[in-house]
Amino acid sequence: MKSVKIPWSSLIVLAIGGIVITAITISRNKEFSLLLKKNSLAYGQIKSFGYSIKSSRSSATFYFSVNQKTYQGHFSHSDFCHRLNRSEEDSLRQVKFPVVYYPQDPNVNMILLKRKHYEKFKLSYPEDIAVILEEHFACSRIKRFFTYW
Repeated sequence: MKSVKIPWSSLIVLAIGGIVITAITISRNKEFSLLLKKNSLAYGQIKSFGYSIKSSRSSATFYFSVNQKTYQGHFSHSDFCHRLNRSEEDSLRQVKFPVVYYPQDPNVNMILLKRKHYEKFKLSYPEDIAVILEEHFACSRIKRFFTYW
C-alpha cells in the first residue's frame, strides 16, 4: 500500500485555519459569557443587509444607542429562515428589536431574534414583534436549508 504525502505548506495552512477558527470561537463564547453575567437592554434597528454572491448567504448590521452614542452589531445568515426580498428587508428595517449589551462595553452586544435567546437572558418574548420573529427567524435548520433560495 502506498502512503500519501501531504505537502508541509498544506499542513501549515490547515493548522493556521484551525487556530483562527478556535480563536474566533473562544472570543464569541467569552463575549456571550460576559452578556450572560451582566447585561443591559436597548432597542435597535437593522440598517443594512449583505449577501455573498459565492454562497448566496446573507448577513445584517444593526444599530442601537446607549447614552446618546450609537453602536453597531452584526448577525449572520444562520439567523434568517430564508433569503429576504427587498420588501422584507424594508419591512425589517422598521422594526425595533431588543438588543442586550455589556454595560462596560456596548460593542459586546447581541440582537435577540430567537425564542431561545429570550430564555437564556430570562426576558419575556416580545408579543408585539412575535409574528415577525417567528416568520423570519424561528425556522428549523432543515427548513432553512431547503427554503433559503
